[in-house]
Amino acid sequence: MGPRPPNRPLFGRPNFATLTLFAVCACLIRGVAAADGYPTFRGGPSRTGVVEGVVPRDPHIRWKFSTGEYLEHRHRLRDGAAYDWLWKGTGWTGQAVAASAADGVPPSIFFAALDGAVYRVDSRFGDVVWRSRISRTIKGSVSVAEGKLYVGSRDGGVYGLRARDGRVVFRFATGADVDSTPIFLPDRSAPSIVFGAEDGHVYRVDSGSGARRWATATGASIESSPTWIETAHGPAVVLGNERGSFAAYAVSDGARIWDFATGDDTDATAAYSDGSLYVGAENGLFFALDAATGKETWRFRAAKGIWASAAVDEANIYFGCDDGNFYALDRATGKEKWRRACDAPIWGSATLAGRVLVFGDYAGKLYALDASTGEGIWKIALGDFIVSTPLIHENRIYIGARSGWFYAIGDGPR
Repeated sequence: MGPRPPNRPLFGRPNFATLTLFAVCACLIRGVAAADGYPTFRGGPSRTGVVEGVVPRDPHIRWKFSTGEYLEHRHRLRDGAAYDWLWKGTGWTGQAVAASAADGVPPSIFFAALDGAVYRVDSRFGDVVWRSRISRTIKGSVSVAEGKLYVGSRDGGVYGLRARDGRVVFRFATGADVDSTPIFLPDRSAPSIVFGAEDGHVYRVDSGSGARRWATATGASIESSPTWIETAHGPAVVLGNERGSFAAYAVSDGARIWDFATGDDTDATAAYSDGSLYVGAENGLFFALDAATGKETWRFRAAKGIWASAAVDEANIYFGCDDGNFYALDRATGKEKWRRACDAPIWGSATLAGRVLVFGDYAGKLYALDASTGEGIWKIALGDFIVSTPLIHENRIYIGARSGWFYAIGDGPR
């Protein structure tokens, strides 16, 4: 059964539990990632990609280390061909996160790698505090909350780990790969996480035990990560799937609120700001939607597909494209403000800090652009392709590449 017709409301009135959860969590939606922590992919549950931080002006590698490797025999591609495939470095989306003081660990960053391990690294010197190999391969990003890490894997599991030592607390089994990054819902009575999976389901599970709260079938594979939104019916999450269904699901019970048809596979994760959603699809269309109803506000067509998630500020939308261009659009109208030609396709998402955009491309280049004009500030070569999203934290950039290296980049020579 295919996706429901676009924009059809499917949800009734909110109950008391829904309103309670809304009150507890609504404070997480507004603003940017805090200076002392960056808890999830794109900075927070609204996934805007905006952070409080300073981008280095004279970028140098402060430290780097090599992740492990995983050789997958007979890895099957979409064209049906099978090859031996060497996984190393970090994948799509592969963004590191930073713990806050509330998480009770010393200055650390955490990330998952294609060798199937989760790493905790001293952010100052690059020393590996612990490495926990939990799966054969992990492509997505981790989330950190209340002293735990949450991450999906290509073995179909979603794992909860202790941040202090990497010990696995639970494994929740889905029916297929999980590239989606969980978001944490701080309901005081029943904290939980929500994520999508390639078995076509959206799941909500208990963040302490991994027990399932609900699962909703969407009809097709999901690789996008959930974005938290506010609706008239209560809090919800939105995700896109392989058949172009981009839909909102009630946090309380997983009921579908509305469903919008993008026309193609929608792996990019939506950004949410001031009642609007912004998301691109693999047909090259980029949309602005009313988050309450799922109705389209405007659309923009790029030359090729969009896998990157957008960064959003007060005036503009920013994203990279498979056509090798990086775009800035007017947030109100969708009209192009500027574009910057890069050296290769862009699948990784940009992070915005202090009016500077940072992102990588398939040529292994890392860019810093002026968000106002698109002019290049600097460009450095890291080698092999970059599909991961940079973390900007404590005046440094942390990012991995498919070369197998993970980097900390800061001002001045090492």
